[in-house]
Amino acid sequence: MTLYPEKKYTIIVESEITEEQDAEQDPAFILASLAVDTHNPDLSTEHDYYLYEISKLGINV
Repeated sequence: MTLYPEKKYTIIVESEITEEQDAEQDPAFILASLAVDTHNPDLSTEHDYYLYEISKLGINV
């Protein structure tokens, strides 16, 4: 199939699964059970530290 620029296309996604899936097997269902207690009520206060190991002052720790 050749796609042409500036031409509109419609894409239809169909599922091939016909049986119902068990919700308890869905990773989104068990996500809360994978949480880790960081003992910090608000990680956003030091998000640079937690993501990049950089303090709020920009000094590497």
